[in-house]
Amino acid sequence: MKWLIPTLRIYRPDAPRCAAALGLVGLTTAAAVIKPWPLAWILDALSGRSGETHSITRWTLAILGAYLLHGLLGAAQQNLVISLGLRGLQRIRHQVFERLLRLSPREVQGTAAGDWIYRATWDTYAFQTLFTHGIFTGLTAGAGVIAMTVVMARIHLPLTAVALATVPPLLIVMRVFGPRLQRAAAHAQTADAGIATAVQQGVANLSLIQAFTRESTLTAAFDQQAGEAFRARRHQHRSEVVYLAAVAAILAAGTAGIVALGSREVTAGRLTLGELLVFWRIWRSSMSR
Repeated sequence: MKWLIPTLRIYRPDAPRCAAALGLVGLTTAAAVIKPWPLAWILDALSGRSGETHSITRWTLAILGAYLLHGLLGAAQQNLVISLGLRGLQRIRHQVFERLLRLSPREVQGTAAGDWIYRATWDTYAFQTLFTHGIFTGLTAGAGVIAMTVVMARIHLPLTAVALATVPPLLIVMRVFGPRLQRAAAHAQTADAGIATAVQQGVANLSLIQAFTRESTLTAAFDQQAGEAFRARRHQHRSEVVYLAAVAAILAAGTAGIVALGSREVTAGRLTLGELLVFWRIWRSSMSR
């Protein structure tokens, strides 16, 4: 968590905008909870459980309104969060460039130019990612999961227990794959920096390379570096695919458990079909965070 304090300092000037974004997250979460209810009431009306078949038109309009509201709030939230991330990215790039201009000749000579270029241009995106995913999404996802868990518990407590049983396996998968994915990403970035260095050196020394007919030698070296970058990125993406597959398997098991228990509860009359639909939609929404 060493990255947390420096990242927060970068975004300190945007504190009012961050507060507004958090407010939009609360409204979007509330809209997401409300969104499936009109369809649930229609299903209950059609099944004769609610006895209000005359209200189907009204609930259909409610579906339209709920989805539009959720979509608009989500778009406003994403627009504000992306704007905040880019503002922080602009500030950190300014600081990195200022730092580069103050480097000593020894520091400059000790590192390949391509590495400096890659880190100043692309690695600075990490601060935007840390804000949008590491801090902002983490806080909002936690708040959303808590709110949705409370709603699920009010609908049906045993189903909530089944849904929450998927959380420990998900945490274990994240714990196991997290460091592995970080190492793979770091290796891939280092390999890409090597490509940037090769290109920069080739362009800077183009006249000398052509004068001594070194094109084929340098091309072979570049192909070797490009192959290393290819293998590094392939390893990174393979790890990500395995991670996503493990998460999908856990969610599939949770879905099967919810459907199995929920079907029995609907048959026994302790739960309506609409409530089961709402429960499942809320659970899937909370897991997608």
